[in-house]
Amino acid sequence: MKRILKLETIFIICTSVSLLCLFVLFVFLFKDAENLRHEISKTQTDVINNSVELYKTNENVSIINASIDPENKRWARIKQVRKIISDVAKERGNNALTIKDITNIASFVVDYSEEYDVPVSLILSIMTAESNFKIKAVSSSGAKGLMQILPTTATEIANDIGNKYYNLFKVKDNIQMGIWYIWKMLNYFKGDLELAVKAYNCGPVCVERVLSGEYDGYPNETINYYQVVFEWKTRYENLGVD
Repeated sequence: MKRILKLETIFIICTSVSLLCLFVLFVFLFKDAENLRHEISKTQTDVINNSVELYKTNENVSIINASIDPENKRWARIKQVRKIISDVAKERGNNALTIKDITNIASFVVDYSEEYDVPVSLILSIMTAESNFKIKAVSSSGAKGLMQILPTTATEIANDIGNKYYNLFKVKDNIQMGIWYIWKMLNYFKGDLELAVKAYNCGPVCVERVLSGEYDGYPNETINYYQVVFEWKTRYENLGVD
């Protein structure tokens, strides 16, 4: 009887020890599983973050490449126009322009040329004749800026394009207004380049009165102006801009 009790006691002890070992093993396995899940979650987060950073990097590289890639037609055209403006301005004694000034002028000329469908060669020829690329130029009649726009004409243009707040000495505003006005004259005179250029100088009313016979002819200033613009337009075309 005592032997049997002793065996039962040993069995109980062994079973208890086994259960305790299983419990301890389960605890360790559970902790390892939690650690594993934590590591997996951390790894997934790192992968996502790295992917986002890689995407941002690629996006930034694409933007930079777009600005310097010679295959980018807009930028290539701006560089071409910028060099021509720089060379002509220096040739005509205008050494005050910085590379930033020239780049701004070239950029807005190219962009608004495309927007209003006005040839770059025509824009540059008028700008050359009007101001010789002097941003702060003011004529004796009060015309201002690169495209030499009169304040009254500027008001008319501003109303047409819906720009209440403008500054004729601001490169963007002056170039946009000047190119838009060239476009308006070209449309008004049904694409006749000579009439549009003369109207830019003496006004559309003057041109109409000459055409109707009310005036005997154009002012000498306008005749000379058209000749100068035409010569510069031809030269710019020969330099490779349309």
